[in-house]
Amino acid sequence: MNAVSWFLFFYYLITNFIAIMFTVRDNVAKINDRKRVPEAVLMVLAVLSGGIGMFLTMLISHHMTDKRKYMIGLPVVFIVEFLIILILKLSGVF
Repeated sequence: MNAVSWFLFFYYLITNFIAIMFTVRDNVAKINDRKRVPEAVLMVLAVLSGGIGMFLTMLISHHMTDKRKYMIGLPVVFIVEFLIILILKLSGVF
């Protein structure tokens, strides 16, 4: 693996870890009736490549599974990101 591949690997690990932590924090805040993480923050984390971790966390914890923008939007964001990486890989960028 070259340097760009390693960077992307660690970038995805870190952004997904952060997205998972924010999703868990929001779930705990909801259960304890405390101030929640704004939806805009969660969506920005998803767009920054934390969508797959956030989506899986939501499914496991049954958190926000009734909201269409998350249940449809997060997989769409992940698929678009995957396609971008695939196109870059096939074009020889890394």
